[in-house]
Amino acid sequence: MTMMRKNSLNKVWIAVLTVLVLSSCEKKPTACLELPETLEAGTLLTLSSCSEDYEFLTWEFSDGIGIEGEIAQRRFEDEGSVVIRLTAYSDGAYKSDQVEQAYKISFRYIDRFEIIGNIPYDSLQIDFGNVLSFPVPDANGRFTEEEPLVRSLSPYTWVIEAERTSITLYGINFLGTRIPLVSDKFNFNVVKDNPTVIGTEEDDFMVKLFWSYRPI
Repeated sequence: MTMMRKNSLNKVWIAVLTVLVLSSCEKKPTACLELPETLEAGTLLTLSSCSEDYEFLTWEFSDGIGIEGEIAQRRFEDEGSVVIRLTAYSDGAYKSDQVEQAYKISFRYIDRFEIIGNIPYDSLQIDFGNVLSFPVPDANGRFTEEEPLVRSLSPYTWVIEAERTSITLYGINFLGTRIPLVSDKFNFNVVKDNPTVIGTEEDDFMVKLFWSYRPI
């Protein structure tokens, strides 16, 4: 065997060994899900993972939907539960890791309103959007942060729709006329504050909207 041929073979073996070493050094990915226990129904959700050392991800849902990418956008129209299976791949998909977890799907439901302010009316009314209207009788008096006027609602009855909504507190005078006291607009597709506050401390009146998910 000539010296030139030996050198050529050595280069080939070095190249092969280099590929093998680089391949073996490629880290195994870690698949990780870190989502809220309950996902909101009726709204567009952007789901992301806490996975590490991956080249790409695939998402599989128990309703048959599959998505590839860093994030998965889903809208669940119905309440219930869903199993999410996330697979992380690296090394050209030769290495992978998988995690699977069940999550609850529920709408947000209005629990109660807490009203703060010096109220000179016998009754109030809270309008939620253009559809829901909640009467608040026996409202006359001074109500503070520590002792608010509380209006509780039937559990899991009134849904907060994921859309732009205005909430207005009205005072009702002895003639039955509605006087607007405080109002605000929210995009409940993105606003998740609990409570959601209508008005500020500088206003004469303030309303706190409390909500909860239905147990699944």
